[in-house]
Amino acid sequence: SACLGGNLLQICLQQCNDPDPTVRRWMILCLAKLWENFEEAKTAAIREGAHERLCGMLSDVEPEVRAASVYALGTFIGGAEGHEQRTNIELNIGITLPVLTADCSPLVRRELVIALSNLVAEYDDRFRAVAHEIAHEEKIRALREAQQEEERRKKDPKYKSKRETMMNLNAPPPPESYNSGSATVYALLWKLILELCSDPHPEVACLASSVARSISSQLDNETASHVLAHSQGVPASINRQQSLTSTGTLLKASPKKTPEPKLSVLRQKLGHQRAGNKTSVLFAAPAMIAEKLLPGTPSKDRDKDLAATSNTSSVNTPTNATGNAALPTVSSTGNMNATLNNNNAEVSNGTGRRSSLLIDSSSGQTDAEDEPSSYYEWAASVFSKPLINAGVEDYNSPAYVEQRWRSQRNDRAMQEAWELHDPTAAPNVKMDNQIAILDNETEIASMLLFHPFENALFVADNTDSISVWNWEIGVKLNAFGNTNPAGTRITAIKLLNDYVKPLLLTGTNDGVVRIWRGMESPESLQLVTSWRALPEAALSTGLPSGGRMVVEWQQDVGKLMVAGDTNFVRIWDAERELAVQQIPTECEAAVTSIASDGGKGVFVTGCADGSVRLFDTRIANRYSHVGTYAEHRGWVINVAMPKVRDNMIISGSINGDVKFWPIGSTSASMNTFHNNENMTIALAVHDYAPVLATGSQSQKIRLINFNGEEISMIRYHDGFLGQRIGPVSCLSFHPYKTYLAAGATDSIISVYTGEGRFPRVDW
Repeated sequence: SACLGGNLLQICLQQCNDPDPTVRRWMILCLAKLWENFEEAKTAAIREGAHERLCGMLSDVEPEVRAASVYALGTFIGGAEGHEQRTNIELNIGITLPVLTADCSPLVRRELVIALSNLVAEYDDRFRAVAHEIAHEEKIRALREAQQEEERRKKDPKYKSKRETMMNLNAPPPPESYNSGSATVYALLWKLILELCSDPHPEVACLASSVARSISSQLDNETASHVLAHSQGVPASINRQQSLTSTGTLLKASPKKTPEPKLSVLRQKLGHQRAGNKTSVLFAAPAMIAEKLLPGTPSKDRDKDLAATSNTSSVNTPTNATGNAALPTVSSTGNMNATLNNNNAEVSNGTGRRSSLLIDSSSGQTDAEDEPSSYYEWAASVFSKPLINAGVEDYNSPAYVEQRWRSQRNDRAMQEAWELHDPTAAPNVKMDNQIAILDNETEIASMLLFHPFENALFVADNTDSISVWNWEIGVKLNAFGNTNPAGTRITAIKLLNDYVKPLLLTGTNDGVVRIWRGMESPESLQLVTSWRALPEAALSTGLPSGGRMVVEWQQDVGKLMVAGDTNFVRIWDAERELAVQQIPTECEAAVTSIASDGGKGVFVTGCADGSVRLFDTRIANRYSHVGTYAEHRGWVINVAMPKVRDNMIISGSINGDVKFWPIGSTSASMNTFHNNENMTIALAVHDYAPVLATGSQSQKIRLINFNGEEISMIRYHDGFLGQRIGPVSCLSFHPYKTYLAAGATDSIISVYTGEGRFPRVDW
């Protein structure tokens, strides 16, 4: 009462627009604590329009501020019994929250679930009625679809559409099947909760499932079982489209229109690392929540095979003695911190701002209603700690010596890479010396990725399994599952922060991005974060091609580009954690590959219709498409912009032709290599050496220089001394060395080089 009488409410509202995000966050938290369980303060806040201000701050550029806004709105809900105005305000707050399902920060989505649980607890009788009604409609629709399926099978005995039936069962029912009950705000919020049950982050999904169970436990057994089954397998992309559409309609009907927040994204402090005075890419975990996330295991049909080839028979839950793991930072001057390997270090990004929360899902199934948010406690603990470590760095410590050695080694590798671009060296880079043969023992190797500084090779199969090999000694270091749902597959892998500590980014064809660290061993493996970077891609997973998502990571500027079976390219700014651009491709065909110039503003896409399209992000989105190259007559399997050739684009199609395009000319290619094979499956281009490789199912790998001339060919040779390669499924060059990895449909991976072995470097 004293705070309320001292105009604390008005003071906090005035400071909510402060340019310092820490001030904004604490003003919001102060408001949350002011009206928590204090009806008089809530009444005063309504008079001042505080809830409307907070709804507008759901689009703040700082994830901590967005999370604080959701936290404050969650504490505002409650105590509206018998007050129609308060009830309407709380429901308006509820219909503003669905935009946060697109937020890539798991912290924000976790606070969203807790805020929704407060609404469910406040209006549980309404939610019970809506859940029963929607479950009943789902059962009716399922029966109708089953009858239609049976009629089709009677007419055509060969008719089979299991996938189509599953999609139809999960699709929204026709408009005429909706009645007045399921069109209410409660129905929208209930569907939002069911959608969050399939959130890509395990703890968010666990919390949402606990909310769904709290309602289903009060229903009859048959309806409850249907609700639980629906909450475990709800197709998030379809429900999101429906929820956001409904949200827009409801907001327009509200007495006061709340500003619609923008799409927002993951943060976890992605910086940039280059040689010289740059900042490293870091995903840091504050002290509030431990990171002992349970990583996924490979598909069941491959568990035994993977376990037999690994030194450990299973992937265990990572442990941490303190329950508080964090990646250390690298200063803005490029000097490595002495605590590089100290997972207990508190992290800042060099500006005194703490990084975002990570979420721990190892605690099992948590009840979102019984366990309130601990965001305030975490924020208070961070605020009470010094922003700058007072300790003096020990330049003679083993940790610092190791850091300095790694930095010198990495700089030397990058410097040597620039020496490979000499065109006179191309005839000597035959790369037909097979130095490693790895049996991955999976169905097929679909993607390969070299670590730029370690002897590590990352292998992804055509479902959800990822293997990590030390290719020099031929040992599998780790094998784990990406935890993507059944029926989806990995379509993209990238390394982040490879200069200091690598993070593995995976993209699946349902539009979800996951980021892992500690991939070199089962004990250190941790899921850093996951979010839906391209939810529209999930709508195409039922297509015959299965859909796909392609990604391009720009380390220098901290941006992630995603595209797929959509007519746009979405760009996420990892530093601001926002989707900052959505550039139309002006093409109805799917984007099959994407490459950029490293952050200077230009990128290129290859499309399924054979076109290669050039874009410039420095101009307005609708004018970003600046050129089209349309000589390919088939699916573009890959495009590249070599670092040593600023004005060149290289593209290859499934028909076997490889074309070299000059940037700035949209008339014709300057060179073309025609492959005589029936179908080219893979194309890889070295960033520094003037060489590229194409692979086909005829068990041949062709090496081509940048003049379009074939310099060597790797083919299947039978016999004791012959090279045994299967139909090629994927190719990948080492970022800095002249190594080539080739995957085949028989799970065998080969590594080739044009020179002798390099000095061994262990993890």
